[in-house]
Amino acid sequence: MVERQNNAMLSVDALRMGVKGFALRDITFSVAEGDYCIILGPTGAGKTLLLETLCGLYRPQSGRVVIAGRDVTGLDPAARNIGYVPQDYALYPFKTVAQNVAFGLEARRLGRDETRRAVDRVLELLGIEHLRQRRPGKLSGGERQRVALARALAFQPDVLLLDEPLCALDEATRDRVIDDLKQLHADQGTTVLHVCHNTEEALRLGHQCVVMQAGRIVQEGAMEQVLNAPASAFVARFLRLKGLVRGAIARRDGVAAFCLDGAPPWAMPQCTLSPGPAYAFFPMQEVTVTLQRPEPEPDTLLLEGTIETNMARRGRCELRLNGPTRLRVPGIYPPATWTEGRCVYLSIPREKVRLLPDESNHR
Repeated sequence: MVERQNNAMLSVDALRMGVKGFALRDITFSVAEGDYCIILGPTGAGKTLLLETLCGLYRPQSGRVVIAGRDVTGLDPAARNIGYVPQDYALYPFKTVAQNVAFGLEARRLGRDETRRAVDRVLELLGIEHLRQRRPGKLSGGERQRVALARALAFQPDVLLLDEPLCALDEATRDRVIDDLKQLHADQGTTVLHVCHNTEEALRLGHQCVVMQAGRIVQEGAMEQVLNAPASAFVARFLRLKGLVRGAIARRDGVAAFCLDGAPPWAMPQCTLSPGPAYAFFPMQEVTVTLQRPEPEPDTLLLEGTIETNMARRGRCELRLNGPTRLRVPGIYPPATWTEGRCVYLSIPREKVRLLPDESNHR
């Protein structure tokens, strides 16, 4: 038995795993009991391989996996008490819904009566009792997804792993299933690790976020923290965050400054980046946009631009800053006064600006 730390239900420590020329490298993170953690990353980041390693389909080359205070690194999948829903759901086509849900319970050698009660409970929980005698080929995509969830939840796992559970669903069904997952999590309090690459899906479901790139974790933390303080330009771009602009770091009289084409240099005394290409990120909700030039303030940075497109009905403006940079600003701007071509001013609190290295220089 391993001592649980910080109320963690799942702890992954320095995990390394290689397969078919790809490797997970030094994966370390934890998920608190009852939390809903989203794993984000582009195709090929290693998200699915991570879940397959956590549930025991692969044995790591080094590192360890701890669940509910128990080191399960060397255990078989059935001994880990993990529920796993793969991308394709992996339902048995010639078994009924009830038989599919019962499969994992029977593999754990539960008695017949106990298995029946567990199947009845989870079918009712997910609202699919009426489907119990159907086979997967007669189910819709949303129904198959619920059956796969029921099978994973039937034995009351410590951790539920979901691998792109919504990727095969149409938009309307996906919205309903997201609501179902939110309600299920609120009712059951199961610790969830949910892999996806859809930012909207992540925002609607996740409390915690882990971002992966090329087999590594590049950022983790509370969802709000990751959205407001991305650790790199890659994270900001992948999450489609709006306040990312490319410029360069320069030294002026021994003080670092961020230089954006067409704008006065921003003095950034706390900057530790070397001179050269770089990015600045600022949360757009912290930016004030005005038609009149504001009075200068020592703790506020100023950008000037023009309105390229006022998309008032969609709740945003497309701005061109002085230079090649474009910026999308959320908000309702009355088109009668916020006309295309008009000059606008963006006031940004200096403390909200994060300077990020240009990763293209380190490849």
